[in-house]
Amino acid sequence: MTTDLRRNALNELLQEIYDATVTGTPELELPQIARWSGVPLETLEDIGKRLVEKKLNHDIDADQFNEMLSRYRKIDQIEDAGLRAWKLQGLARRYKRPVQHLTEAYSKALVNQCAVKPLTPKEFRALHEAEVDWLVKGWIPTGTMLLLHADGGVGKTLFSYELMECVLTGKPWNGYPVKQGKVLLVQTDEPTLVTHERIDIRGIDDEAPLSLLTDWQIEAMARLETFVKETRPELLIVDSLTSINRSCVFSENDTEYARPLLELARLGNTYGCTVIIIHHSNAEGNSRGTRAIYNSVSEVWGLSKGEQLNDRLLRVQKTRLGRPPGRYRFRFDDEDFTFAYQGEDYGPDHADQSDTEATNEKRIQLWLNEGDRPGTPFTAQEVSEFLGLAYDTTRRSLYELWAKGLVKRSRLQGQKQYTYFTSGLLRDVTTDQLIAPSKPSDQLCKPDAITVSPPTDQLITQNTVFETEKNLKTKRSVDQYEAFVTFEAVTTPQIGDIIVAKAHARWIRSGSDKLPWREVRPSDKQAAEIPIDLLTATLFEELIQPSKVLELTRDSQKVKVRQQTTGRTSVFPISDVCVLKKVGNG
Repeated sequence: MTTDLRRNALNELLQEIYDATVTGTPELELPQIARWSGVPLETLEDIGKRLVEKKLNHDIDADQFNEMLSRYRKIDQIEDAGLRAWKLQGLARRYKRPVQHLTEAYSKALVNQCAVKPLTPKEFRALHEAEVDWLVKGWIPTGTMLLLHADGGVGKTLFSYELMECVLTGKPWNGYPVKQGKVLLVQTDEPTLVTHERIDIRGIDDEAPLSLLTDWQIEAMARLETFVKETRPELLIVDSLTSINRSCVFSENDTEYARPLLELARLGNTYGCTVIIIHHSNAEGNSRGTRAIYNSVSEVWGLSKGEQLNDRLLRVQKTRLGRPPGRYRFRFDDEDFTFAYQGEDYGPDHADQSDTEATNEKRIQLWLNEGDRPGTPFTAQEVSEFLGLAYDTTRRSLYELWAKGLVKRSRLQGQKQYTYFTSGLLRDVTTDQLIAPSKPSDQLCKPDAITVSPPTDQLITQNTVFETEKNLKTKRSVDQYEAFVTFEAVTTPQIGDIIVAKAHARWIRSGSDKLPWREVRPSDKQAAEIPIDLLTATLFEELIQPSKVLELTRDSQKVKVRQQTTGRTSVFPISDVCVLKKVGNG
């Protein structure tokens, strides 16, 4: 009998605990039950959770966790740092945990947050039908978060200042179009005197739409969001992650250290603001600290010194939409603090690769603008086959041309590849002006009536006569070559004329585009003039191809020409060139 009474009393107690946990107010009822039964409150709370989990298959801890996140999020938006700390301490007492534990749980929840409602492919496409909005075309999308890290003294802050100047003025960055707008600079890493000097060197005047914060810390995120919401800057630069986290209770290797990045990413995504965070590199050349820092951003760039004193290598380590991963070479000018883009870096064994790619870009651009091609879309595969270039080389060159705004691209629904085309207008990236391509000139021919294919301002392909000359010439003999090639005598070429260089022509360094020096003898690399018959067969054949006269010197002793197939510019003495002239009516 006694056992039954105890069992009934226990069941009644468990029912009261269950009811108080599920339907009542646990904070009020459970303490009363604890005093009446003589059982510790913590024990009753634990019993209540287990009863609910067993009967309802429901996790009480998860409910409390989500409730805490909601309360913490509201408190975190309070601008007054003192009031915010006070309320967080009260929240910690409510859940009987230290403030640090709540902050840790909140930060990890931000790292692991996911979409509440997944989208169907149709819904997702509807949100992204418009083209990508770029801050720096081909490099940095608008509204993204970029982490730029480097060792001290490499120039990561100066690099970001150059981007800042381009955004403020709207001028292209190394030839790439930039979206003009306001900039907010959070500079807490260097003395204000240094910042003043560097801004002055960049030529940023007092009327520029630039705002500076020199004493901001991550605890004031709410105030920063208020300012961004009101002013809507295009670019927010934070220098540095370490300096804005000085009061953080977590170390750089803790996951919670990345919490400012998550908050700034949300801010940038909400207000369409691109965020650049400056950080330090570790010994392996990666961003210093916890892996969560790397995972919390969309783009990761690492800047390091190159082999030469002023060379800088930019390594794109992570990207979601911006610049493709790879290494990109810059030349740093320590007088005006500028970074001149030199092209993709392929290592010391391919030092001249960027020069070759620049030539390929020009050649592709000219080809797309020739004849009836403007407006016609071509895939990278088609362009590579037409011009005889490697596919990967063509694809990279087309991306560069698109990023610089020199060609357009599109991809029809269902297609995997982009197609590239021009509108028939060339854009001069130095002046940002559109230039209409010239019409094809009249058909030219040699006195011996062998027809030469029509040249244009955009492209002159290798034609039958020069293929014949190349096949007949079994050795590089000046006499034999010039005995075969005869032209109508012209005293002085005119701008727009089509010329070919004689076999013994002297290539003049001043005013000419750089040659691929690995194909030039070491003894000739520093020479002011190089006889082209001393160059490799590849360069020789290139330089004797038809070229268009661009300029004449004042004394009419030198002529500057553009080789129409490659786009390379060269300077020759006038006496070393022959002019192709139209003969008769042919």
